[in-house]
Amino acid sequence: ASIIGAVWAGVKSMTITSGPGYSLMMDNIGFGAMLETPFVLLNIQRAGPSTGVPTKTGQADMMQSRWGSHGDYELIAIAPDSPQEMFDYTIKAFNLAERYRCPVMIMSDECVGHMTEKVVIPRAEEIEIEPRRFYTGLPNEYLPFKPDADLIPKMAKAGDGYNLYITGLIHDERGYPVKNEEFKSAYVRRLVD
Repeated sequence: ASIIGAVWAGVKSMTITSGPGYSLMMDNIGFGAMLETPFVLLNIQRAGPSTGVPTKTGQADMMQSRWGSHGDYELIAIAPDSPQEMFDYTIKAFNLAERYRCPVMIMSDECVGHMTEKVVIPRAEEIEIEPRRFYTGLPNEYLPFKPDADLIPKMAKAGDGYNLYITGLIHDERGYPVKNEEFKSAYVRRLVD
């Protein structure tokens, strides 16, 4: 939940976990999807259900990335298979999260998580960074969930004078809960498309 709050405070945010921790995060992943919150979650997968075998590799959490939380939503999952890809895909994950304003999962495994090898880190100015698209209009005109032509709403930072009413309930463009079935269907369709 803290990474979601950090994003709404205006910063890029990421957390790392494995197996059981990933299961415990499912509710907040769904919450983040409902709030269209761009964050990155790295899961170093390991063997077995429950605590499983913490020192053995596994890749059984891939399906959980897609269907772990309830309801209709889409998110992005990418799977690096080397330390270099871990570095490169982490940057890519942040860029995708910002571009599509959704959670992005990096799904690696215990083997890659423990690998050591040379990683080429480009100079900072050579790394492509997708900036967050912030709303710049008048505070009283801001609608946190009003999509642009590309179906992706602009964000605002908490504390900058904008109304940031957010909820895990189906909500309108203001962020206020609604129960209208027609609106709910349209909203969920936009999350899925």
